[in-house]
Amino acid sequence: MSNAQPNPGYTVLNDAPCGEVATIGATGLGRSGTTMLARTLFEIGLPMWDRLTPRTCEDKVIQKQLKARDHDAFADLCSSRSAQTPRWGFKCPALRNQMQGCVPLMQGARFVVVFRDMLAVALRNNLSMGREQLEALERAEQGYRRLIKEIQRLEAPVLLLSYEKALQHPETLVTTLADFSGLPVSPERAAEIAASTIRNADPRYQGTQAG
Repeated sequence: MSNAQPNPGYTVLNDAPCGEVATIGATGLGRSGTTMLARTLFEIGLPMWDRLTPRTCEDKVIQKQLKARDHDAFADLCSSRSAQTPRWGFKCPALRNQMQGCVPLMQGARFVVVFRDMLAVALRNNLSMGREQLEALERAEQGYRRLIKEIQRLEAPVLLLSYEKALQHPETLVTTLADFSGLPVSPERAAEIAASTIRNADPRYQGTQAG
């Protein structure tokens, strides 16, 4: 008889309780499930401000700052928002290669990183951007290598999630995100959120270059 433990599809590195002051950044490769993460965090009750793209739930101000690596502006924004809402979050795929540099700019920095089957990411990129399939697969592999190296540098808490396992066990994803974010969620509410937000090919962002 096997004594193997079930695979929950997540792990926490540098674990520490979420403080009253916390900035939670959700990231990952583009088209790997970051939009699903953002929707779930929002439904759990994490404030994510009001300037989100309607389909991808991305904060366009932060997206612009991080793509330009304007860390001074990003630091000012984080400080201002934390003064108003001590615990808040945002989704930005561009954060994935800047997490360590952003830790001192974020009050109570915590990160959630989603991983998806590399071929699925590559094929989604191919469909969205017209790349040849093998080239897209190579880019996905390189992207994951850079992301893993960035995670290895982190000392801040980081929750690593499997996209595929989230689809298999959606309520586990909801409760795991809630615990990591220091937010209460009842079993009934977790089931509601799981049913409404955790799905593959969500029609709300199909046809877009969603993360």
